[in-house]
Amino acid sequence: MNQNVNPDNPNGTGNPQRARHSVMRNPLLIMLAGCLIALIGFGVRSSLGLFLEPMTTARGWTRETFGFALALQNLFWGLGLPVAGALADKYGSTKVISFGAVLYAIGLYGMAASESSAALNVFAGVLSGLGIAFSAFTLALAMMVRMVGPEKRSLVLGLGTAAGSLGQVLFSPISQGFIQTVGWSATMTGLAIVVLSMIPLVFILSGSSISDEQQSKAALSQTLREAISEAFSHRG
Repeated sequence: MNQNVNPDNPNGTGNPQRARHSVMRNPLLIMLAGCLIALIGFGVRSSLGLFLEPMTTARGWTRETFGFALALQNLFWGLGLPVAGALADKYGSTKVISFGAVLYAIGLYGMAASESSAALNVFAGVLSGLGIAFSAFTLALAMMVRMVGPEKRSLVLGLGTAAGSLGQVLFSPISQGFIQTVGWSATMTGLAIVVLSMIPLVFILSGSSISDEQQSKAALSQTLREAISEAFSHRG
């Protein structure tokens, strides 16, 4: 019987060096993927106001029509966040963020194709708002903090938040430049494609998370009532 059992590989299977290498690079992968998700999500949303003038001019709408659609977007964003959080606890953040990215992209593409105020309200307001909620960077941040210890969680949250702010800085001038060169409709379609890039990023984020399965099992053991009770009992 072989007594030389490797402590890094007690079952005697697989490549322990490869496993150690994977563990070492996981934090970088999860940080990069999470920050890019925050950058894209916040950046695209922050650039939507730039479409007010070209869209209202092209469609013959008033500013109030465009503003009402974005107000609906904010409303459904807020309403969808707790639902997205609950579904992420039950089914995992990967599925929720992927679904949100698809919904968000459909909303943006439909926004570019909308020719009536009703269609604009549906695509720019309802679908985009829910898409933003279900692909919220807060879900990605929750996945990011699982890879680090308590002493580094503030750093991870700070980097993720900073990435979202950086997205606002980058996407506004880039979107404005594309609106002036290729037109607002093509630019909106391009933003929809960019939003879809969050899907492979969230799978990288999930694949890099060592404790994702353990976290999901722990979340499943807690009921919604228990979660709400815990939240209200916290002084924060």
